[in-house]
Amino acid sequence: MTGKSTLSGFTILRRQAEQMLRDNGQGTIARPEELAAILHDLEVHQIELQLQNEELLRTQHELQQAKEDYFALYELAPVGYVTLNGGMRIIRANLSAALMLRVERGLLLNSGFSRFVSPADYGRFRELLNKSNETGGTGSCELDLVLPGAAMVHAKLECAALRHGETGAGEYNLTITDISALHQAHQLLQQANAELERRVAERTAELQETNVRLMASEEKFRTIADYTCDWEYWLSEKGECLYNSPSCEHICGYSPEEFKADPRLCLGVIHPDDRERVAQHRVEELFDKHLASFDFRIIHKNGTVRWIAHLCRPVYNRQGRFVGRRGSHSDITVRKHFEMELQKAHAELETRVRERTRELEETNVALTVLLRKRAEDRHGLEQQILANAADLVEPYLKKLEKGPLSVAQKNLVAILKSNLEELISPFSRSLAVKFGKLTPAEIQVANLVKLGKKTKEIARLLDLSPGTIDIHRKNIRKKLGLTNKGLNLQSALSTYSTSG
Repeated sequence: MTGKSTLSGFTILRRQAEQMLRDNGQGTIARPEELAAILHDLEVHQIELQLQNEELLRTQHELQQAKEDYFALYELAPVGYVTLNGGMRIIRANLSAALMLRVERGLLLNSGFSRFVSPADYGRFRELLNKSNETGGTGSCELDLVLPGAAMVHAKLECAALRHGETGAGEYNLTITDISALHQAHQLLQQANAELERRVAERTAELQETNVRLMASEEKFRTIADYTCDWEYWLSEKGECLYNSPSCEHICGYSPEEFKADPRLCLGVIHPDDRERVAQHRVEELFDKHLASFDFRIIHKNGTVRWIAHLCRPVYNRQGRFVGRRGSHSDITVRKHFEMELQKAHAELETRVRERTRELEETNVALTVLLRKRAEDRHGLEQQILANAADLVEPYLKKLEKGPLSVAQKNLVAILKSNLEELISPFSRSLAVKFGKLTPAEIQVANLVKLGKKTKEIARLLDLSPGTIDIHRKNIRKKLGLTNKGLNLQSALSTYSTSG
């Protein structure tokens, strides 16, 4: 605002003040020096108001920014935030918590949080709240949360207890983190680790036992090695074959002496398709490290192919120095053949299952066609029976109507004619199909009620007491689901006639 506009504004204010003085009839107008002082005070006040307005705008901008930061940090947090009151009811929850618990936030508020806690973990949840409340600090635990639809989530809960004054009501801030994948991976890792430790322990025990026997006596080693069922060998750290057990001749057909005479025979007996892999393994055997076991094929001296399971370990002397490698070849030909036969049988079984499934599908199609034809034949037979009933019975009823009849006889003829029409129009069949629990007597009463007959009239026609007719009417209403007493039974039965 410029100085000129400010002056004109104050001039207007001054004139308004003078006019108010004249109107109110108050004393004389102030002197010019007093008006100048008042004008100065007003200008200072206006500048103060401008500064205050700028400060308010800046504060409003900061509040808006803080609101946006709060929304990003609280509502869009990657974890769920929930605040519980002393009664374990949810009073605040962010969007992530509602999404994690699969409940709309509007429905989540003021509801109990305990309903999400698995019954098996409820004691742990209460212990977390009590501990946080007693210590005034934070605590955490892992538990299962049961979500709508019986879904289960393994979550980590971090709790902080809040107090409003020394004796005020307490609140609990919960941070919920979904660690289902981490928990599952941890369980799998524990299982795998336990299995690995078991296998390592078993294999370590075997190796320790073997090493003890080797160090105890070379004669004892020879006895064990020479009479083993597997083909045992020992290589020096330079790759020289120091020992082949006599079992090698049983497995491959060549004696230990033949291997000693021809060092190339060790690779010569390997099947050509597996030779490169075994040669690479022989190179790796010269290093002091553990190698994985594997299977390969050899060609027996008689020309047959056999499967071998290979396992080797480094050998150390008493000083702990690497002195070579001890290996073992096991003949697994029978097992391999059994596995191949099992695979072949499995493939044949799958083929037979597919063929049988195809046969069943074809049979199912044929049965479907047959059932459809039976339904069509039954419908045609029903129509023919109804047509014959109308043609054979209706002419005689017309003749009876024209003859001399009493009032009771005329009522009976009318009932017969109505029943015949009901057989042709599907009222009775509709009741029998939709409400098969109605007895024949109840169907007769229902038919007469639909025709507008009263209880006494029905009792006279059926030669029953009015009380029995009332019981039938009550049973009909109950079986037809007409629980509303105000609903007319005749009107309801008429609707079944038209809809049938």
